[in-house]
Amino acid sequence: MKTVQLAAALIFVLCPLVSFGAPGTGAPGQANSAAKTSEITVTLFGQPCYLSGPVSTSALKSIHSISPEQIYPSSDALPSSEPIRRSLEKLKNVSDLPSGFERYRDRLTRRLQGFLAFSDGLSVAKKTARSENLLKQAKPFLQGKRIKEFETLAGKIDSSKKLDSDLAGQLFEVFLDIIEPDPEETFHRTIQKMNIHYTCVFSEDGESDSE
Repeated sequence: MKTVQLAAALIFVLCPLVSFGAPGTGAPGQANSAAKTSEITVTLFGQPCYLSGPVSTSALKSIHSISPEQIYPSSDALPSSEPIRRSLEKLKNVSDLPSGFERYRDRLTRRLQGFLAFSDGLSVAKKTARSENLLKQAKPFLQGKRIKEFETLAGKIDSSKKLDSDLAGQLFEVFLDIIEPDPEETFHRTIQKMNIHYTCVFSEDGESDSE
């Protein structure tokens, strides 16, 4: 077996081990009693993993529940309102979250609120063939140098009297560059600072990343 230690930006470091155990670390699935470490089983990018650290098991569950892999709607397609609303509700109601994650939660909440505003505004724009509602809903979340470019693109809805998939994709591409930046790195820096780690186990004959 190979143990893959995920920390910080989930950089995979392959550490060949004779067995699950390693000096001073304890076996996967066991807490390190000397360091009062808790551990839970999670799934990360489809792989069975452990999440461990010097916090309670309920705190570990909360941390994983709002991790980027768990809470983000797909960024490969236009955002859909309902998944975003569910993610925002999860962020709002999560309990036992260590205070160190508040900045990450605040930034992620604002980014998702921006996604929701864009999705709702885009839906209205498709029905009315007008940009007014999209621009109004998106405006509170816009920042950066490409706002004018976004507004110009949105104006094409009014001039062409339609919003096709190509234009919607162009709008979303620019929109991603002018809302709250992705706080994923904030999450990874926080778990690193708190000595919280993801550990995933792969079989030797299986494929695994080693970045």
